[in-house]
This record gives sequence, C-alpha cells and structure tokens, in this order.
Amino acid sequence: MDSEGRQFSGVPIIKGDKEFYYTSGKIPQLVKELEKFGIRAELSNNSEGFICNTLIYLLSKKISESENPIPFLFIHIPWTDVYKNRITLEKNKIMISEKSLDRVIETIIKYY
Repeated sequence: MDSEGRQFSGVPIIKGDKEFYYTSGKIPQLVKELEKFGIRAELSNNSEGFICNTLIYLLSKKISESENPIPFLFIHIPWTDVYKNRITLEKNKIMISEKSLDRVIETIIKYY
C-alpha cells in the first residue's frame, strides 16, 4: 500500500516487467531452522508494504541481472522486547526477544 492508500497487488513495480523477482538461497531450510529454536518465521512473496515491496523488487532485479549475482534475502525483523513498554503492536504483529534476534542473525549467517 502506498502513502495514498492504494493497493498494488499483482502489479509489477516496473510496467511491462516481471511481476516478481525472487531472492536466492535456502529460505525454506532457514525457516525450518528458525522454527527449531521456537522463532516464528514464514516464507512470503509479499513484504507487506509499498516501500518494502519496491525495495526488494528493484534489488532482486538488479542482482538477478548482474554478471555476478550474489546470494541475498529480504527479511522483516519484528520489534524486540526492548520496546515492549514503548510501543503498541499493530494487530497480528509479533514481538521477539533480543536473544531470539541474535539467534536469527546467527542462523542467517550460517545459511548465507
């Protein structure tokens, strides 16, 4: 959704271009590994926001078209428990512990 509230589901960021560009790597295995540690993770083709969707689309396009493509992924990191008394979460959003965030980063490095 953009700043004016328009939803662009199924519409390519660049007119006439692909609808999707994908990240690389072992994402299903990464999700399974995080879930072993009790960390909620999911594979998605929607980064839930106009700016994020545009960022991942353009980055994925650039990397996939380069002469030396590199492994990459895009993740949304939820608020950590450090902020539990400072913010109110939106409906269906989660908060994780700082310790879990450390585990996420370690696991991503292991798989990438």
